[in-house]
Order: sequence, then structure tokens, then C-alpha cells
Amino acid sequence: MGKIKKERESPLQWSIMWSIIMVLIGLVLTLLGQILNVNNIVSGIILRFFGPTILSIFSVSLVYDTLVADKHFEEFKKILKEEIEDLDSIQGKSIRLGITDILTTRGEYNSKYPLINIIEEAPENNEIVGIGKGLFYFLGNKEILQKGLEKGLTFRLALVDPKKITPLFEKVTSLFKEDIEAQLNVIEDIFKWILNNKPKGTIEIRYRGVEFPDSVLIFTSKDGTKKIVWDLSFGRSSEQKREIILDTNYPLGKDLMERYMTIYDKATLQIKYSNGKITDNKLDLQLN
Repeated sequence: MGKIKKERESPLQWSIMWSIIMVLIGLVLTLLGQILNVNNIVSGIILRFFGPTILSIFSVSLVYDTLVADKHFEEFKKILKEEIEDLDSIQGKSIRLGITDILTTRGEYNSKYPLINIIEEAPENNEIVGIGKGLFYFLGNKEILQKGLEKGLTFRLALVDPKKITPLFEKVTSLFKEDIEAQLNVIEDIFKWILNNKPKGTIEIRYRGVEFPDSVLIFTSKDGTKKIVWDLSFGRSSEQKREIILDTNYPLGKDLMERYMTIYDKATLQIKYSNGKITDNKLDLQLN
């Protein structure tokens, strides 16, 4: 829909500009016809007849372009969207399920939906949920995470319990126990920063089981819509990751959110910061 609107903007702008020019010409001709005493029949017809004619025609055109056209175009977009939804096609089914975007690589996703934008556009006192394997998306951007905490956001993050990683899980997900152990050092740095800066936000880290090898990010966009990023990973390379963006008001997005929030609720709390205090330090982080 955005592409249709973008493609029509240029012709519409030219139409409005042309209408304004012709309205001005018609106005000048009309005024000259009223002011000047022209004896020449041809000149008199041009001034007294064509001036008001041009003025009236292009005034109507200008009113239509600026006031009526957009209204009709919005109605057209609504009808077109409904028609696409009714189509028994991949596009129609995607819309009905709530899929709003599909990114073929992690690099493409990071370019189009950088974490800093998600945090900056999140409503005040909102929460961001990350249920992943190693939380590399968050812990690899700890400065951005800190900005979110300073803003007052709540981060609910769950990563895989390293004690539950089996050789089969390592093979399927390309995630190793050593990866989680390395992430604990980053978590320790973040909580040391929290202890020193006392941000107004909240963060909790949980260990989840290995029920699903996929990951999700749940956030609220700037238009107030709660969305979920479904991360399908097939290897360690960013080229082996596919990202599907969904609106949680639609069936698939709603189902995924309910599933992963169940996983999160069953995960065990390891450490939490809220209201200026760090509690439940089961990770035995050295924060002093």
C-alpha cells in the first residue's frame, strides 16, 4: 500500500501545481477583463469569457486534488486491502495471518528494524520481551539496552539454561554451552553498570528450557501496535536466519505470542533489577 501511495504522490503534486498556476492565470485574466476597457472583440472574449472559465474549472480541480482525491484514495486502499485479504493466495493468507514483513537475512532485518529504533519508538513505560537462545541480539548491543533502561522501559529476557543444552540441541541450533558462558560476562557488565547508574527501567533475566530452537522479540511499535519478530535460525551465520514480522492482533502473531509468553512464564528467574534494587542474583554475578 505504501508503494502505491508513493507512486501517486508525484503526479498528484504536479496536478496541484498545474491547477494553482491555471487558477492564477484565470484570476489575472478575469481581473484584467474587469479593469481594462478593451474594444477589440477577440481580446474582450479572451479576458471576459476565458478568464472566469479557466478560474472556475481549475478551482474545482484544485479542490478535488487537495480535498476529495485523498478521501477517495483511502477508500480505494481499504477496498483493495479487503479484496486482497479475500484472495486465496499467499499474499491474502499472509495478511489474514498478520504477517507484515519477511526478511531473508538477519542483516536485512537489522538494517530495516535496528534495535535502537525499536527502543526509541517504544511508548514510555512499555516492555520489550526477548525469548531467545543466547540473547545475542540484546547483549551484543548493551549500550542500546542501557538507553532503554534509562528511558524507563522494562526488558523481560530469557535465554537457554546452559545446563539443559544437549549435543543434539547444539547440532540443531549451532548454540554451545560456551556461548552462554560468554554471555554471562556481558550480563555481569550490564548489571555493574545498573548498580552504578540506577536507571529508572526494569530488567529481568531468566533461564528457559529448550522447548523450541526459534526465538522471538515482542515489542510495541510507534503506532501502538504490538508486534512479534519470529526468528528462524538455521546456523550461526546471519545469512542463515530468517525474520518474520507479525501483528499480534492477527491469528499467527497472537498464537506465537501466547506460546512464547508461556515459555517465558515457565522460565526460572535468575536476576532482576527494579526500583533501584538488584534481586534474585542466582547467577552469582560479582557486582561489587
